[in-house]
Amino acid sequence: MTLSRVKNNSKWILFKLVFSACLVIGLFALVGLRASVVNLEYELAELSRQKVALVRTSKMLVAQRASFYSAGKVEDAATGKLGMQFPEREDVFYLKKVSGASAYKVSLDSGSGGSSRSAGRFWK
Repeated sequence: MTLSRVKNNSKWILFKLVFSACLVIGLFALVGLRASVVNLEYELAELSRQKVALVRTSKMLVAQRASFYSAGKVEDAATGKLGMQFPEREDVFYLKKVSGASAYKVSLDSGSGGSSRSAGRFWK
């Protein structure tokens, strides 16, 4: 064999070796990426199950809170624990809602069609 054939053959062997190494590294990279994607899918499925469980728990807690604040529960707590009772009819007083003192225009020209207000009136 000649020296040029040996160099050419060693280049070919080196090329085959580098190509095989790149192919093996590429396959390992693809397998690793696929494994990480599958792992992420499992993690997403687990998070989805947790979300469904938390939504279910949230709905249950909202319903439980609504039952705690129901009129019957409040009435039972007021009469039983706090010793309150319903007032008798003669004990109930109805108050007329009156707005607080406020400033108003006292001039004779009020601009509302000629009606004038009394200077001594402070309540509406």
